[in-house]
Amino acid sequence: MNIANNAVYLVSFCNTTEYVRIVCIGIECIDTSITGNYTSITKAPDWMQRKVATLAMLSWPSESIDNLGERVDEHTYWVYDDNKSVGQ
Repeated sequence: MNIANNAVYLVSFCNTTEYVRIVCIGIECIDTSITGNYTSITKAPDWMQRKVATLAMLSWPSESIDNLGERVDEHTYWVYDDNKSVGQ
């Protein structure tokens, strides 16, 4: 995946609560409304929930998977945006 033309999200979970922090990295992040703090991943957009759920099944650290992302550790993920959802 060419991340230079896509948004990449750092998704970090608190290890004691359901609290989630999402930070967008990349030029495509200018118009995104997805970044911020969430009380639960269920408050994030559906496409983000699906990608994190898929990545959560992987052992960590995982390999990078095109159009999906990678699992960094127990509570941290890189989620790749496929350019269809920036700003939603």
